[in-house]
Amino acid sequence: MFGILNKESAYDVLAAKVEKSSPTLAAICASSWHLPIYRQTLTYELSSMRKMTAIEEYILKAADMKLSYNIDVSMLPSLFGLDEVFFDAVIDFLTAKGAIDKDALPTLKLTESGKSFLAQGKISAEATTDSIEYYIDRKFATVYATPSKEERIGMHPKCNAIDKAGENPRKYINRKFALEAAKTIGKEIENPKLGTRLTSIISAKTTDAAKALFSEIWFYDIAGGTFVRKIWDHGRKCFHNELARLLDLAHIDSGYKLTAAKSNLISEAVQQLANEKDKLSICRGKAADEALTELICSAKAKITMHLPHLSDDIISEITELCKSQVQNGVEVMVTYASCDDVTFPQTGITFQPKESSDNITSLTADSSKCIISGIHWADHGAAAIACGDAVYVIDDEGFVRELLNQV
Repeated sequence: MFGILNKESAYDVLAAKVEKSSPTLAAICASSWHLPIYRQTLTYELSSMRKMTAIEEYILKAADMKLSYNIDVSMLPSLFGLDEVFFDAVIDFLTAKGAIDKDALPTLKLTESGKSFLAQGKISAEATTDSIEYYIDRKFATVYATPSKEERIGMHPKCNAIDKAGENPRKYINRKFALEAAKTIGKEIENPKLGTRLTSIISAKTTDAAKALFSEIWFYDIAGGTFVRKIWDHGRKCFHNELARLLDLAHIDSGYKLTAAKSNLISEAVQQLANEKDKLSICRGKAADEALTELICSAKAKITMHLPHLSDDIISEITELCKSQVQNGVEVMVTYASCDDVTFPQTGITFQPKESSDNITSLTADSSKCIISGIHWADHGAAAIACGDAVYVIDDEGFVRELLNQV
């Protein structure tokens, strides 16, 4: 609590995102690594709509006529009073566009596309080809505009095992995929105003590999007593739930393992509160600062603190935080397990040594609400970096009374 706020690491920022949405998860440790992604060029065919010529429209209307007999191609010259030379190329074009049923010729029969063209008064123009280039994770068909990487960080220690785990998506390259891939890199393939439409995928060529950066954060589920893995995808700036699920199912670790720490009276009490609604919340960084200030300001009679260690810097911080409350007549008591060679100021705050076997920092306002930090939930290997200490805001009078009895 005191002396550690406003020093968030990048991992702590990500941890706070999860803890805010999942109130019983507390971040333990984190690591970062790369996985390969591949450059891919997708070539596709585009068609656009144009207004039909008069003769195209007449032919489709003839095919759509409700007569007791079929309209044959040979009838068109006499029907329209034109030489047959005017119809051959147009029939071939309408057939190629799928407006007229090729198998029904020489009888004119509209297809569903032909009916749609006739209703719009427009038909597909000559097709053009275009392409987009992006990076792709072929296991999940995840598209990236550009790789996000950090040269000083290596590949996942079990990259080969990840590559073999699970099946790569099959037949993922389709019209929907192409439109979404283009959107990811900021390109619009189809333009409704111009009538441009993607009609087919021509090819998908995969070339060189690149590195994509991920950060793995492990949390302790206080309510369930289990560990939860979350993976942040730096390229997409979101949590990659599919990747986390794959690693969990394949039992792939990142070079370190977590083991639950031995519980004590305080951690057991916090675990019990985690199963009760609205009695426990976890925060860090700015949110922890705000919670701390709010609790101090809420005190009407007494503020009680306990710290494992006291220094001049921490004394200055406490003095500043409690100055207004001391002036308002609120009693402030600070106990500590150990201290440096400090100077205690004459500010109306009582400082008193008190032996303690744990490393818990606590703050109570009157006897209804409290904040604690320093709970040790788990141990982990050296390959991971410990996340900053979480702050636990507890709204339970029974817990606070028991805590005050210990302080």
